[in-house]
Amino acid sequence: MICSICGGPVLWMGPLIELTHTECQSCGSTNCQIPEDESEQEGES
Repeated sequence: MICSICGGPVLWMGPLIELTHTECQSCGSTNCQIPEDESEQEGES
């Protein structure tokens, strides 16, 4: 996943049995990912 703020990598955080949120590894923002289906549509335009 890609961060909508800085373009860095976004990972799921929390225990494996209950992932709670996503966090950007570059800027530290939470729940800031670009939805995967939305990024595919941008490339088609």
